Amino acid sequence: MFIFQKHKDFVVEHITEHYTIEELAERFEISPTSLKKCFKEMYGVPIYTYCRTYRLQIAEKMLREGQLSVAEIAAKIGYINPNKFTSAFCSEYKMTPTEYREKHIMKVLD
Repeated sequence: MFIFQKHKDFVVEHITEHYTIEELAERFEISPTSLKKCFKEMYGVPIYTYCRTYRLQIAEKMLREGQLSVAEIAAKIGYINPNKFTSAFCSEYKMTPTEYREKHIMKVLD
């Protein structure tokens, strides 16, 4: 169990990096199949889903803070292309990052 906590910690600490399953498996000296299976058993989702969700949660917090542009937030969480970030954000939150920011700024002002 501890070894998979190390996998999750590594992924979280290197959230701007994009690793393949094979690269992670090699880094932790485990087969790709075992890595995928065990990570999903421990955390309930595949590694890539975990990473995407974690990135978007960080972005959500940054958007509420309101100090960085959408492009800057995208870069800080590992998206090279801001449009891909916007697409991922929309699929998760059903609104663009700008709409999300505006909605939450209005809540603070009310």
